[in-house]
Amino acid sequence: MNTEEYDLPATLKRNVSLIDTIHISDNNRFYPGLGNLNFKEFIRLLKSIDFIGTLTIEGNIKSSFEQDIRKSMTYLTGIMLNVL
Repeated sequence: MNTEEYDLPATLKRNVSLIDTIHISDNNRFYPGLGNLNFKEFIRLLKSIDFIGTLTIEGNIKSSFEQDIRKSMTYLTGIMLNVL
């Protein structure tokens, strides 16, 4: 949606009742936190529209699967603890 939608927040707000799963990846197609997208803002948006579905991560391997997942989960956990 980042590249296809002109106004991502408006699109999500309009369609939140139809969405049960959101797959997230960073702007460079690596795992969240290994690129430049502002996931804190995105998680805040999901909270503000009462998204209750599943959030999954996906990405290409940058260093190693284990190292990338650990970095991504540390990054996302920090955001979740501060936003939720």
